[in-house]
Amino acid sequence: MKKAGVRELKKRISEYLRAVERGEEVIVTKRGKEIALIIPVREGSMGKKVTPLLTEGIASWNGGKPAGLKKRIRVKGEAVSQVILEERR
Repeated sequence: MKKAGVRELKKRISEYLRAVERGEEVIVTKRGKEIALIIPVREGSMGKKVTPLLTEGIASWNGGKPAGLKKRIRVKGEAVSQVILEERR
């Protein structure tokens, strides 16, 4: 299993995604702490995770880009979208 810090992952994302396509898993770290795991999508695995969200009305999907939650999520008083934008800087 490969490990990559956020900065390293940003610089070499294509290389890490090729490894994932080959079936490897990549642990993403931030300041030495494991924060995420990138795994290959197995045949039908996404449907098992997405279908309950659609059925419960938590998410909606028209076949294109997912629309997301109907209700905004706040993280420490900020919108999730704002937190994501700040993380990308």
